Amino acid sequence: MLNMKNLLLFLLFTLLLSCQPEETETVTYELLPVTEVTMPASFKVNRTANIQVKFTRPTGCHAFNKFYSEKEATSNKVAVESVIFENAGKECPAINGNATVTNNYKFTPDAIGPYTLQFWNGKDANGEDVFLTYEIDVTDQ
Repeated sequence: MLNMKNLLLFLLFTLLLSCQPEETETVTYELLPVTEVTMPASFKVNRTANIQVKFTRPTGCHAFNKFYSEKEATSNKVAVESVIFENAGKECPAINGNATVTNNYKFTPDAIGPYTLQFWNGKDANGEDVFLTYEIDVTDQ
């Protein structure tokens, strides 16, 4: 007859075995081109503004991970970083319907004056980065 301690260990061991993945999953990261940007009409210093950023998921294995951002003084370069979950031996499913995703990029300017926001839009025929570029003014009111 099992006592409580042995029963608990047996259940824990069974639970751990049942959680083991049947297939090997690979996780990689990829930048996805921004297709459209919608932003507020005005920006205020030290106040966070939500900028709607649209991009397209190429497959059902792609998911939004985060915004990648490079800041230089009054210029920001922004890209969408996706995470890709792939199971060995299985193709990523195609997305039926709308594959466009919208996420909010939170932008907090820290100085008054003009800013340049550049959203990565992919690469051109020569392999050079292409950006959707927006000039904005930041005020104190």
